[in-house]
Amino acid sequence: MGKMTPTGCSKAMEWHAGRPSFDKDQLTERLTLYNNVWGERSTTADSKQSVKCIKYNQGTALWTTSFSFKSKNPSLDNQVKSYSNIGWSGKPIQISGLKKFSSIWNWKLTDQSRDFVADVSYDIFTSQSPTCTGQGGGCASHEIMIWLVSKGGAAPAGAKVPGKTVKIGNNYEFDVWKGVVGGIPVISLVPISGKAYQRFGGNFIPLLQKQLTQFGLSPSEYISTVGAGTEPFKGSATLESEYTLQLM
Repeated sequence: MGKMTPTGCSKAMEWHAGRPSFDKDQLTERLTLYNNVWGERSTTADSKQSVKCIKYNQGTALWTTSFSFKSKNPSLDNQVKSYSNIGWSGKPIQISGLKKFSSIWNWKLTDQSRDFVADVSYDIFTSQSPTCTGQGGGCASHEIMIWLVSKGGAAPAGAKVPGKTVKIGNNYEFDVWKGVVGGIPVISLVPISGKAYQRFGGNFIPLLQKQLTQFGLSPSEYISTVGAGTEPFKGSATLESEYTLQLM
């Protein structure tokens, strides 16, 4: 995952009204913890979020985020407020040439409010270009979201594909949703039957090289960024995570 940086896993990040909505703590050369309240304009003045890395050792990151969000008005309750996440970025890797793409993520949600709506998810951006290292700028070709839980009725962008499911390994089965966000095609996977995959471990290569090609993804595309975190729509909770990623 790259060399450790001297300041890795040492920064408590806090957001509330009047503070910058974006902050980061770089853990390794390619792995960064983000406090990203990109939907702050739809929140009330008393909304808040904190993110902190607890420990990083030999490829495993322990981190936590706590948040409380209220929408400025009820019409904004279906809008994502933030994505606090641990993210991989750097030189893109072509899907067809992946040697390893696996992750273990053990997580739990605590202190959930009654109105809590959110997902816990991986967020993968791909591109047709080997030089696209970000999520925007017109170079992203797909966004692939792998939800591990939907809380409070949260739903992905677009619509569910009737009669279609995919599997990661033998233990994790997902419904497939397709939509478009900001001009980028989005493929979202949501656990079947309302399941929650709190102890997740999987190999993503068969999913990306074969299963998702029927939904428009091409093995010629490149992995640009990989995030793992939570998208709250409203309410409050704390997410605790133990996370590893192997990608080469």
